Amino acid sequence: MKRIYSAAIYCLLLLMVFSCISDNEPVDLDPQFNTELQYGSVSDADGNVYKTITIGTQTWMAENLRTTKYKNGITIPNVIKSDNWYALKTGAYSTYNNTNNKDSVIKFGRYYNGYAVFDPSGIAPAGWHLPTDVEWGLLQDYLTSNEFNNDMYPTTITKLLASSAWLSGKIGANKSSNNKSGFSVLPSGFRAYYGTFKGIDSSTSFFGKGTDPQYSPFYWISIGENSSSIDSWGYGGVEGNGFSVRCIKD
Repeated sequence: MKRIYSAAIYCLLLLMVFSCISDNEPVDLDPQFNTELQYGSVSDADGNVYKTITIGTQTWMAENLRTTKYKNGITIPNVIKSDNWYALKTGAYSTYNNTNNKDSVIKFGRYYNGYAVFDPSGIAPAGWHLPTDVEWGLLQDYLTSNEFNNDMYPTTITKLLASSAWLSGKIGANKSSNNKSGFSVLPSGFRAYYGTFKGIDSSTSFFGKGTDPQYSPFYWISIGENSSSIDSWGYGGVEGNGFSVRCIKD
């Protein structure tokens, strides 16, 4: 009886020791955000709260938009079936593979088609807006300026990328040089106009607003697994795609 009692006590002590070790270990060894920077916050029409980051003279959302409502409270339709997505001529949102997983939605945000981002109801939180091509350009210029570029960080892109979730061996997995800006880009992928989901661990695309009247108002930013700078495009025909959205403060 004494041996059984002693063995039980010994096992209990071991359990307590390993529990203490586990509690002292960091919960997240690969954080999405730059823990050395100070983030602000903003809320959307759904009540979702996002981290924000000031980079130069601009203040950006440091997370992808995930609202299901326009600024005025009107619901944005969630379109699941590929055939229905392909046929859309109005605003809609989606999630990667139509997941309802809360953690995944918080981490990667939602996709919005071009009809949603340009809806007059407004998709950005109050006091914020969809960034223009000029504002995206100012961000890239600042990241390559002497003021910011006084270190050993090799490319503009690594200063934007969070180290988590990118494919091993690609630019996003180079943790020593990532996310100096705090912008915290994850490989959130996209939904093509025909309904297929792509690139969840290797690329991301953001909608923006073109300001040159000679081109389409639909402007988009692409960051791929081998990018060394922000790839930007300004032409029509992309409004049916589902891209991520980052908003910028007015």
